[in-house]
Amino acid sequence: MPTVAAKVIPEPEPKTRTVLVPTRKEAMPVFTGSGKTNYSCGNCKSILVKNIFHGQMSRFVIKCAKCGTHNEIP
Repeated sequence: MPTVAAKVIPEPEPKTRTVLVPTRKEAMPVFTGSGKTNYSCGNCKSILVKNIFHGQMSRFVIKCAKCGTHNEIP
């Protein structure tokens, strides 16, 4: 399965985006599906979401539990 780096973005303004914030490194990946693509943190390469279909989580932002970077899933 291919792994794609998510796009690193600045922290979104409050109430403008849905931001998933795992509280522990063990909480990642934040979502596991049945697709064919993994998305990793654009900064530290930790797996954020696993086995999803392209577009399945578009418009979500995930804050990496390992490095704190905000990542946008395409």
